[in-house]
Amino acid sequence: AGAAAAVVAPGGRQGAEPLPAFLVGLHPALARAVSAELNAQGPRIAGGDPDVLILGEKETPRVQGVAWGSDAGARALRELPTDGFDIVIEASAMDRQMLGGLVAYQNRFYPYGGHSQSLAGDFLLNLASVVRVLRPGGKFAFLTKAASEDEVLPFAFLNLPNFDWDIRTTPIEEAAGEGLVCICELRAGKAQALAATPAIFARECADEMNRRRYFEALRPHLRALSGGAGARELLGILDYGGGNGSLFSWAYDPDIMAADGPRRVTLLESNPELAEQARERLQAQASASAAPASAAPSVCAHTDSRPWPFEDGAFDVVVLAFVLHHVPEAERPALLREARRVASGAVLVMEDQPQAAETECARNLAWLVTEEHFRPFGQDPADFVAGVLQDDAWRALFSECCLDTEAAEPLGGTLRHPVPHLLYKLAPRG
Repeated sequence: AGAAAAVVAPGGRQGAEPLPAFLVGLHPALARAVSAELNAQGPRIAGGDPDVLILGEKETPRVQGVAWGSDAGARALRELPTDGFDIVIEASAMDRQMLGGLVAYQNRFYPYGGHSQSLAGDFLLNLASVVRVLRPGGKFAFLTKAASEDEVLPFAFLNLPNFDWDIRTTPIEEAAGEGLVCICELRAGKAQALAATPAIFARECADEMNRRRYFEALRPHLRALSGGAGARELLGILDYGGGNGSLFSWAYDPDIMAADGPRRVTLLESNPELAEQARERLQAQASASAAPASAAPSVCAHTDSRPWPFEDGAFDVVVLAFVLHHVPEAERPALLREARRVASGAVLVMEDQPQAAETECARNLAWLVTEEHFRPFGQDPADFVAGVLQDDAWRALFSECCLDTEAAEPLGGTLRHPVPHLLYKLAPRG
């Protein structure tokens, strides 16, 4: 959008020249910051016309679609030329987004339903698209409700290793609470940054959505149990509360099965609809990977209140992946004793640890996301969030149920689900 670069005093106050046309209608703090950037560029841009791209929502007045200019209609960001712009401005109705303060701002990003509805993947790919269309030394300008650069959103995204930004922030004077104007300058290494994006997206988003990162955390323990004394020819695994089978469908991935050998997976799930989904998923994956008949998956719909329909020591390992915090605290000992009863080798437990986030800002966000993720299960966060125990409390509960903690491995959060976890390896006692 080749608008002329007028030399404008910051803020467009009385006595200053009017703002360039492409800044009219933006938040005044953002308009001032962009104007100051154009002034600072001097001969680099002011000698000609800057190429400016404004990103906006379809419903934003005067900024239709994602690109706007004096004679340019709306176009999708992916359609725009590489190295085409000197400055990109995010103008997607931040005034409206910022209503309600930081918590409301974060809740729009990590909304009802928790990480399954997170916008992290979209944001990461959009940042990569911004990098693609900016020229070397170009600027990306936007507003955020974050109070400081310690906030996960948006600064953990901007500081990903595949992006190389020089980030400068200025407080928003007009904001009712905190808020910042951010100006990010793209430094060298653009080609390498874009090439690294798919791997970063897999680590931070895709492997979270498909649960592969959690299966990979379990793999070393499953391998060790496969070769342990008294192990069965096929490792017997019980995935308790396994939902739709997404976690242990990875046991039937052809590459994983070729490397680790086949396993006999049984999934126990109290929700009949999820159990049926798990049955279809696991059987389809086992068939596609030509798993032997002895490794055919089994799925059982079972209510939580009854004893599990298995003999003592029926499995080498029982896995409780993010199950216990959904169970009322009074019912947890009985569940853990059943896990101990049917496990001949180990019980592997994964649990959220939001209080283990590294900074106060990250802890606040981790607790917010943890609270939200109870809702899709029909659970009121007010009733269940107190049951998200700290490490020492989980260990005490395990010991009470005759399960000894042999290891507790931290598993960091991702940008899609910014909550740290612990993976416990428990040995049945006696």
